[in-house]
Amino acid sequence: MEGGKNFPDLEPGLAHDFPGVDEPKFDPASAAKPPADGFILSGGQTDNRRFVNLTDNGIVEEIKKQNPGQQDEAWPRLSVKRGEEFKVIWFYAAKHLTRGYRWFITKDGWDETTPITREDFKGKNYVADKHFKIDSQDGLMWSDISDLAPADQYHTELQPKDITSATLPSDKSGHHVILLAWIIAETDKAFYQAFDVEFDASESEE
Repeated sequence: MEGGKNFPDLEPGLAHDFPGVDEPKFDPASAAKPPADGFILSGGQTDNRRFVNLTDNGIVEEIKKQNPGQQDEAWPRLSVKRGEEFKVIWFYAAKHLTRGYRWFITKDGWDETTPITREDFKGKNYVADKHFKIDSQDGLMWSDISDLAPADQYHTELQPKDITSATLPSDKSGHHVILLAWIIAETDKAFYQAFDVEFDASESEE
């Protein structure tokens, strides 16, 4: 879902990658705000797309309210294993020049009872890139960012990928949320996808 890039910043600003270069060609440059806390999973959208931000209890209550009598269910969770590759297949409505993809994962002990905030991601970084340091606490799980700039000179090389993948952490257990940001090079936008995952409990017993 479309929102301002530069997550987890609270306010808009120059692009994390190639500041002053990866900006909209407007005068003055527009500045889309990164998703607000509580609306992170919907890219900051507050229309009907806001429902993806609901907790398990929240979505159950919403189903009861909108469809009385219908069987209520919490969010489905993808079963995953530590250290495996997590692949995402993309179907793009429109293709943009792409700076890359960043993946974030909730910290251990994150609060599952309220819609996700930045605080829920403030665990360790598993990788580093030109913007995020390895010793910071942003919850950066994986980074796939292109070094090719300026974007308008690399139309072929900066096409979005049909499949993106990331290596899952080897130290997670239980329920977590993964946030994947497709970062656009020539605009102030990113597209956000979220995944509820459940790390295989049997691995915790080994």
